[in-house]
Amino acid sequence: MRNSSRKALLGAGVAVAALLVGSPSSASTHVAFNSTFQNLSAVITDFRQADGNTFISQTVQVVYAGGLSGSVVEQIDLVIHPDGSLNFNGVDVCACTLAGTGRSGTIVFPFSGTGDATGAATGRFTIKGMGSLANLHGVGTFQSSNGGSSGGFSGVYHFDLSFTYQDTTPPAYTAMSIASNVVTVTYSEPTCKINTAAFATDWTVNNVSGATNDPVIADNTPLCTAAKDNGVTTANLFLSTAMPPGAFVEADLNTAAGVCVNATTCNPNFRDGSNNTIVAPQGQTASATSSPGGAPSILSASGAVAGRLVTIRSPRG
Repeated sequence: MRNSSRKALLGAGVAVAALLVGSPSSASTHVAFNSTFQNLSAVITDFRQADGNTFISQTVQVVYAGGLSGSVVEQIDLVIHPDGSLNFNGVDVCACTLAGTGRSGTIVFPFSGTGDATGAATGRFTIKGMGSLANLHGVGTFQSSNGGSSGGFSGVYHFDLSFTYQDTTPPAYTAMSIASNVVTVTYSEPTCKINTAAFATDWTVNNVSGATNDPVIADNTPLCTAAKDNGVTTANLFLSTAMPPGAFVEADLNTAAGVCVNATTCNPNFRDGSNNTIVAPQGQTASATSSPGGAPSILSASGAVAGRLVTIRSPRG
């Protein structure tokens, strides 16, 4: 009775693992399936008796064929009662390839069932894929009538739908301020450049009050990494000459040659993290202010002979 009960349990565990693995990748459709299992070996890891009941734990090696194929390591605990009936539960871990899909991965699932002294066993299980099969789920039943050495299992499985958000909103140039010869521009989202040498043609800065143009000699918007993950929301443009305080200034982002991504007109030198190109032309205005403070000067410097510390005093203390 004990041997047949153990065999039934093994068969149950094997069937469970088989069902879990056999699932082609159908997005949200539930797929019904049938398959078979075959036990290869079993090792008893614990054995004890109490109050007429026999408690057995086993590690079982199983192989599946049919809609799924691969090897399974099964851990099973069962209790055989004095009347020969038994109940069991366990966990299967399967490394399998799904037939017809080319997909493979690890599947973990719990199971439980009942059996009798003749070797018959039935039970139920749930399915949970891991790794590349993380969105695999299912339920099923298994049965064995030959002592658990082999049997069949059936059920339904599905792959959860997965969604990838695609950012299709292009960045925009939204604001500017100016102090002396430094223009601070603001972008609507982190932005970088794929061509940092085109600053002179990317931007036009005009002193509207004085009807003059002040060439841009540098733009510190960073050069994009391969992943375009180093964008900034503010950057500085440096002008060849300082704008006088109070001047009404317009800073324009110009269009440039190239392919626009999710923008009708653009400057393709500027990109966001999803490779969208910045909308252009765009213009912003602001009144120039004085640069913070003036150029620093030194009043005095002092230090000890043969020392390494020099103290410098400026007009600001």
